[in-house]
Order: sequence, then structure tokens, then C-alpha cells
Amino acid sequence: ADPTPEPPADAEPIPVREEGYLLGVDADALLKAAADRGLVVHVPHPIGRFVTRGNALLLVVGPGKVDEATRDALRAAVVIGPSRTGYR
Repeated sequence: ADPTPEPPADAEPIPVREEGYLLGVDADALLKAAADRGLVVHVPHPIGRFVTRGNALLLVVGPGKVDEATRDALRAAVVIGPSRTGYR
């Protein structure tokens, strides 16, 4: 069984802006951006998955709608590239 809980149905999607392969997540930056704003963030894709523009990159649960500055801060913690390279 998968130990990761499913995000709530009302989680707000943060869409992919730049399609490519999900190469990594800066966990410290993501945690800081989320904690500073009282958010819980779900990363619905495994590292190495190809993500397409417009689809959910992240799913966010928190108080109210997420503003564009917060979306940008969350997206900045996710590394997307054109090929499956050795980002660590």
C-alpha cells in the first residue's frame, strides 16, 4: 500500500508553466514557501515523470486561494528540464 495520503479533492492545483521532466524538488525551499503561508503541498508526480504545460505540478491545501507570488515561490522549488539528467 502507498503510505502517501491522497490530497483532498478541494486541493488547489498549481499548473506547470514549463513542460519537461521533473528532475527534482528543493524540499527546503518548498517547505519554507509552504510553511510561511500555512500551506500543505502535495507533489503528485515522481521524479523523472514528464509533466505537460497546464497540468497540475503541485496540489496545495491552505487558507484561501493561493496568490500568484506564492505560486511562483512554490514553482521555484521544483526543477524541470528538457531531459532526464542527473539533477540532485
